[in-house]
Formats: sequence, structure tokens, C-alpha cells
Amino acid sequence: MMNNTRNRVRLTEGQLHNVIKESVKQVLSELDWKTYANAEKKMSERGTNYWRGLGEKCPDAISKAANARIRAERLGNAAKDAFNRDYGYKQGDWLDDDYAEVGMGGDFGSTEEFAPHAAAWKHYGVASTKQFPHGVYTAERTPEEFFEGNPNADDAINAYNNARGEMHNYKKGKYSYEPNGRGWHLKDDMDESIRRAIRKVLK
Repeated sequence: MMNNTRNRVRLTEGQLHNVIKESVKQVLSELDWKTYANAEKKMSERGTNYWRGLGEKCPDAISKAANARIRAERLGNAAKDAFNRDYGYKQGDWLDDDYAEVGMGGDFGSTEEFAPHAAAWKHYGVASTKQFPHGVYTAERTPEEFFEGNPNADDAINAYNNARGEMHNYKKGKYSYEPNGRGWHLKDDMDESIRRAIRKVLK
């Protein structure tokens, strides 16, 4: 006769909160903007491959390329929304997203266009970041100069620096992804230098 008794684990209220917190953290790490961004790049590359030479081997390459483009645009927009959710800044809920002081600018849908090199500056009266190319402000104006006269200039500048730093780390490949709940995290500089040294020796 089999014994079907089960071991029960009793959790304190604090332990239960920690379990829930870690579970939520795991879910959120999967929905990080970088996850969407990486998926967008891969989907864009897939669509490009259909156009470049694969058409002869794949009769429905055109429709597959179009579908990949649509999916890439959706993933790119999801990356943009997730980034602005976590790093965007605007003064008050009444402001439209297009007029937020800090947010991710640019278009999505192709690897070339997806280039989150820095946070886009926006301000009242400007409906699109395309009217103000980002390079103009990074080269000629500091955040302090751009936000001069803003009633919450310090908050806007801090938000800009955080957004810019996040994009810089991603663009430079300083983030690493690990499954099983850890998600995205910054690589340890010392560990990375050791790995480079090992690769150099093994060549």
C-alpha cells in the first residue's frame, strides 16, 4: 500500500511576501524593454534575410518578410513603451506622451532604425523628436541648458541621465541576460576582463 502523505511547508507572512516579490520580479525581468529590443532586432534580421537571396528558395518570402516587418514594429513599440514606463519622465499626467521631457525617440521596424544610443529630449510644443535631431543637443547643448527655465529642471535632468546611462550600457553590450529569474543585469567588469584574458590565451 502506497503512502500518499505529502510534506507541507509552512511559511511566515514575511516569507510569503518574499516569495511573491521574487515571483513578480521574475515576471518583470522577462518584460524588460531590453527583451523586447533584442526580439525586435532578431525579427528585423529575419525579415531582411527573406529579402536578401532567400526568395529563390522560399516562394512566399515576400509575405514572410512583410509579416516579420509587422512583428518587428510591434516589438519595437513594446520596447519603446517599456523603456518610457521605467525611464521616461513627464510633468503631470495631463501631458501627452509625445510631449514628455525624457523618453525613447526614433522609429522601429528595422535593425538600422533601432538605435537607442541616448534618451531623446522633448519639450512642450514639439510633437516629434524628428524635428529636433538628437545629435544637435548632445553635441551643442548640455541637459542643464536644454532644461533651463523648467520648473522641475533637476528632476528632468536626473531622469535624462538615468535614461541615457541605461541606453549607453545596453548599446555597449554591458548587459547580460540569465534565465531562471535573474533576468538582465550589468556584467561585472572584472569578470569580463578575466574572460577576455582567457580568450586571448586560448587563441
